[in-house]
Amino acid sequence: MISEVDGGITMRRVEAVTVAGVSGGDVDLLRSHIQTDMVTLGDDGLINFRFRGLERIDPDDINGTVAPIANTYSAIDTVDGVLSGEILSTFEFTPPSPGTYTFDLIQSDNLTALDDTTATLEIHNLPSGFTVCFHGVAEEGGADVLRLIISDHCVPEPSTVVGLLGCLGCMVFACRRQRSLPT
Repeated sequence: MISEVDGGITMRRVEAVTVAGVSGGDVDLLRSHIQTDMVTLGDDGLINFRFRGLERIDPDDINGTVAPIANTYSAIDTVDGVLSGEILSTFEFTPPSPGTYTFDLIQSDNLTALDDTTATLEIHNLPSGFTVCFHGVAEEGGADVLRLIISDHCVPEPSTVVGLLGCLGCMVFACRRQRSLPT
């Protein structure tokens, strides 16, 4: 059973969100923004973030006047979190043009808030022509963020490029060395 949280773009402030994974332990966020001190996703729990647009629902926009319902995606702001179950990101729209798009699903207040994240991250209905460039916990501004980045052209991070060039250099060196060895 999936419990749907449809806030109609209203912000909800709660003490804690616990998704244990028992009957009714799945949460489907639709047009909602939740602020909480603690979010806990149990081993068998599921949170489904719905994407209907590029705008993150703003926690300061209690009445939903900034972004119309058709242009938003659901989000959680938390002080701390333990995420162990399954996190779905379900697209219900296609970006208006090619490019790279970033979605911050869960924003924390501190740098180690989401360090214990072992949740399975899954994408449903990824728009045609787009690939996932990053889906996981990133550090930004002294806080942890559960982030999803999609693009029609993913660019590898600089450290990946350096690693690949290093491997290529080693292969060239090994081939040249092999050719120079006496038979």
